[in-house]
Formats: sequence, C-alpha cells, structure tokens
Amino acid sequence: MNRFLCSSPYRLLALVITVVIAAFVLTANAQQLDCSDAVKAALQTTATKCDQIGRNLACYGNTLVIATPNDGVQPQDFVFQAPGDTVKVAVI
Repeated sequence: MNRFLCSSPYRLLALVITVVIAAFVLTANAQQLDCSDAVKAALQTTATKCDQIGRNLACYGNTLVIATPNDGVQPQDFVFQAPGDTVKVAVI
C-alpha cells in the first residue's frame, strides 16, 4: 500500500496541488500590496492637494471618490472632479 501511494503519478498530483495553492497565496498577497499602494497614493495626493483645506469644506483627494451635489445645487457651482477641488460640505 505504501509503495502504491508513493508512486510517481501521486507525487506529481501532490506537486501540482502544492503549486496551485502557492500561486493562489502569492496572487492574494500581490493584490494586498496593490491595494496598500493605492491607499498610500491616495493619502499622499490628499496631503499634497488638500493641505490648505478650510473649515466645512471637502477636498477631492482621490480618483475613487464619487460625490454628488444636493438637490438644487447648480452643476457650475459643484466642481469636484480632480484632486484639489474643494466644495462646501453642505452642498454634497
């Protein structure tokens, strides 16, 4: 029985399974690093572009943010699309 389990096809199968699991783990770690890098970039952009923000203002610091104006706010009064754009918090 022991000789049967240690035969070449079973070793190959075990090796393939190990490689597949390792690939999944490495891919998951790489995605976490990408996310971490994205957060660091967002914080850096916010620190650079929004360093002079005033009270009751929102500053656009990250391209992944989507904000919409309150009802009644004219589109020309709501420019909030690029890092560094600021609007009053009350209009968001």
